[in-house]
Amino acid sequence: MTRLNIALLLTLALTSTSALSASPPPHQQPTSRTITPQDRFVWSCYMICFAVSRDYTGLFYDRPLDRVPEGSKAPRLIDLQNAIKAGVDALSVDLFIEDKHAHGAFQQLVNLINEHELPIKLSPMFDGFPRPGLTEDQVVAKVQQWFERFADEPCVVHCNDRPIIWTFGAPSLDPAAWKRIFKRLHDAGCDGHWILDGGGPLCLGPKPQFDNMAPWLGLFDGAYTFAPGQVPERPILNAQLYRQRYGPQNKAWNGSAKIGYWRPEIAVYTSPEGTDHYRRAWDAIRQADIRWIQQATWNDFSENHGIMPSANYSTTFAELTRALVRSWKGLPSDLTEPRLFLGRMREVQVGEEITCELLALLPDAVQSATFELELLDGNGKTVHRAEPRTLNATGILAPYFTFPLSEIPEGRLLIPRATLRTPTHNPLVIEGEPSIVRAAGFYPERCYSWIYTPAHRQPPDVDFQFSLSNTNPGKLSLEATSPAPMADVEVLRNGLPVLVLRRQLGEVFPATHAKYQAQLPKNRRDQIDWGFYQLRATTSDRRVAVSNPIFIDPPPGPPDLIGYWPFDHGTDYHVLDESPWMRDGRLGARTHYPVHQPARVPDPWGGKCLLFDGVDDRLQMDGPVVPPDKFTIECWLSPKTWGWPAKNKTATIFTSANADCSLSLGTNGKLTLGRKGDNGWVRLLGTDPVPLNEWTHVAVTFDGTTITLFQNGTNVASTNSPGTRKISRFGVGFNTVTLGSFFHGRIDDIRIHQRVLTPTDFGPNPPL
Repeated sequence: MTRLNIALLLTLALTSTSALSASPPPHQQPTSRTITPQDRFVWSCYMICFAVSRDYTGLFYDRPLDRVPEGSKAPRLIDLQNAIKAGVDALSVDLFIEDKHAHGAFQQLVNLINEHELPIKLSPMFDGFPRPGLTEDQVVAKVQQWFERFADEPCVVHCNDRPIIWTFGAPSLDPAAWKRIFKRLHDAGCDGHWILDGGGPLCLGPKPQFDNMAPWLGLFDGAYTFAPGQVPERPILNAQLYRQRYGPQNKAWNGSAKIGYWRPEIAVYTSPEGTDHYRRAWDAIRQADIRWIQQATWNDFSENHGIMPSANYSTTFAELTRALVRSWKGLPSDLTEPRLFLGRMREVQVGEEITCELLALLPDAVQSATFELELLDGNGKTVHRAEPRTLNATGILAPYFTFPLSEIPEGRLLIPRATLRTPTHNPLVIEGEPSIVRAAGFYPERCYSWIYTPAHRQPPDVDFQFSLSNTNPGKLSLEATSPAPMADVEVLRNGLPVLVLRRQLGEVFPATHAKYQAQLPKNRRDQIDWGFYQLRATTSDRRVAVSNPIFIDPPPGPPDLIGYWPFDHGTDYHVLDESPWMRDGRLGARTHYPVHQPARVPDPWGGKCLLFDGVDDRLQMDGPVVPPDKFTIECWLSPKTWGWPAKNKTATIFTSANADCSLSLGTNGKLTLGRKGDNGWVRLLGTDPVPLNEWTHVAVTFDGTTITLFQNGTNVASTNSPGTRKISRFGVGFNTVTLGSFFHGRIDDIRIHQRVLTPTDFGPNPPL
């Protein structure tokens, strides 16, 4: 089958009836669109209306369960129904200012709400300001067009007789600039209430005037509440501050918090502790008397992590959030029987401990529950049975179970089976998705699943035959036979689909038997991507089974070199990683805007280097890079200025988002190295200024205890900083957290090693 045919098959789907087979919420008349500053209200923000025909292959986990025919509105309807199930009051729909389809996408949601009489509201969030090239005129025109088209729709949220309109508060704009923009919008007919993301100077600066020319709804700190161990976090504390400062104003709906999910690589939901932290954040919000909440649920990323998947109506996120929302609003539980969910580590290594997290939601009348857990292998044989655990409490219970895998061989599937017993209800038994056991080693891409296994996801009795050819690398042969008709058979790599076998036009499908041969996709080196491959079968009644894994080892190469960017080659906005891991870097980071991309310029050694303008240029690597326990990071740099002159601050050379290593150039020209270890922050300062417009070699080493800074091969600073850090994003030329501290000058030949190098081991001088 050709790649084109496979792509065409991806657009084929189950019938609309199958896609919507789960029972939708009962039809209800929409509740009143008018809210007051005293209401407790939940927005699902960053709801993005992508086209329903978008190809989701390789991006999402749950999408196979609800693929629908081309042009169908079913995915958006399922998104709305899931939001209702989760207790969300309104969706703040992300309408990019430069997107000509944004208003059409908003209209689609309006039509679905009206057609199905759904009890949910809408408000627009005009995203993309400030973006390079966008003007105030474009912002005003876009909002005015929305106002003329949608302000009187019954499902649009109103407060104080005006529609609520959201936008970002650009940090670079002062209060006077915002006042000018709001006056223009007011003159255009848009008496909207605005909520500033991040607060900005209007929150921390002069007290705003609440009048008809600036009808503020609320002010808040836009940081996200998922920093483990920091509850209540700064957004919650700031909400209390804003309430104290602005609370008496009757028009101001002050005191908010943005909780939940944003980018997958930093979302705490993907850790075994995520559920506990999520619950504690809601507790802190309740104690702070916060009146409204943004529940961030990007629906383009969320299906990877169970935040608001379109697959079904009984996901953990929806159930858990609904329980927390009702508790926060002071409402009793609406559960008639207990609910049980089960999470696990998606991948675990030999010698580690596997952690399984259970989550039970109990009706108010249930005062105790007993949890049981056993681990099964791929053949259904019990590998381990944990001691039962009884908890005397009601509401939400989430115990952990751990088991050491010292004698579990590589290649095994471990399937958790959980049982919940209560005095007043029949036992609940569910089987979770399997964990993969693989050999011990350094695998930064390992993923820890947030707890999201729905009760219906019990593997059917499917017979898998799956092999990869040794003589023809990447040639696969698969066969799946199931007692129940199958809607999908997919080839997964590290849990994501790379090939999908679906019905072809004219065929009778779903079927109970699938047989197929094909060539796996190859990477840019004309090699098969290494990792673990599996088959996944999805039955027409929405059950899932996966096969045992087949492991493909990494290609041969320097065993300790895990990142190498000479900047000599690249495609479009990418710079290529020459190590076996191939974690290419993105010029312009997440935005890809040309104005944010450092320039490729010749270096003195016949290759290329990157020139950062010190204003907004940035580079971000596509994967987590820096090892957690020991590493060496080295590069060459030639600064044009010291520090970040625009703000009189240090300029970032390279940094990891979790602060296990952050190297900067101070305004005095000296290197500054920061690390956050078990004992808190440590900072090291170089001895001599780095010369301007000259090439200097810098390196950082960490051996698990001591972090050391080198300049031109000389040890210039060293200190104790014990403790490992979780692997995170890696950025060059800017601070990946604050999106500032821009470096001005040239950077070349970045290398990351999984061991401590001595100066004699550092990269060539000068670089090759």
